[in-house]
Amino acid sequence: MHEPTERVDLRVGALVASFLPSCGMLGVSLRCDDREFVALPRSLADFGAGHPTGVPLLYPWANRLRSHTYRVGARSVDLHDLGVATDANGLPIHGVHLDRSFAVVELDDARVVASHDAAAEPDLLAAYPFPHVLTVECTLDADTLTVHTTVDNTGDTALPIAFGWHPFFTLPGTPREQWRLRTPPCEHHVCDLRLLPTATTTPQPALDAPIGTRTYDDHYRLGTDRTFVIADDRHTITLQCGEHYPSAQIYLPSDGDFVCIEPMTGPVAALSDGTTPMVAPGERFTATWSVTVRRT
Repeated sequence: MHEPTERVDLRVGALVASFLPSCGMLGVSLRCDDREFVALPRSLADFGAGHPTGVPLLYPWANRLRSHTYRVGARSVDLHDLGVATDANGLPIHGVHLDRSFAVVELDDARVVASHDAAAEPDLLAAYPFPHVLTVECTLDADTLTVHTTVDNTGDTALPIAFGWHPFFTLPGTPREQWRLRTPPCEHHVCDLRLLPTATTTPQPALDAPIGTRTYDDHYRLGTDRTFVIADDRHTITLQCGEHYPSAQIYLPSDGDFVCIEPMTGPVAALSDGTTPMVAPGERFTATWSVTVRRT
């Protein structure tokens, strides 16, 4: 794993956001009023082994695949023996080597831009054989962190887009069952026992209520309203998924003092199912999400 020697702090007023470019552009803090809103339930060593923590980019695919092989056009990819992380059912999950190093190319108090070139990373190209440059731009204003993720296709074939982010949010000092969780009207994917989506979805109205004893490991197709909210009597955290994040996963296990709301560029297993957006050679894809912190 790359040593996380380079920590970048963005600061505007009372809001501070921190990232580790040398560790996958991992977000490790979002704090305001001496309160930390990012949970770190796992160590950096665990993160390097494929277990998310903080605010990680899941790349080149988010969530899980249906098997250790997938096909894009005439190209077949075999993930066996590549050391990809797997879930409890042995399915590839959360992409490849989440801790790969990004180079910072622009930095000031309110903005950082970092990138890496996949052409220089044989291990990534073995699992995702599509030359490209991946760039993450994070900007901060008085109450909002905005994250732009851009893929530039530098190869000579179309490139599939399947990435996502997996932020762990927390509201310290308030019992989790008292946190209010707002989800927008959407379609809930019916999943099988391996947490893979079936062909069935069910409509789900907007929900805005205390978490109580609810748990989630659920996948959704979003509509025009893509706003999620976590709040207590001190702060409100609002996550907004941009137009290129039509899907989201909510992860809320019975243990752990956090809620994960995960913007995704497509449904679970889109890379396996051939349902990803495609980027032509020489073209660019950018997806944006943001999180706003305000006093309640």
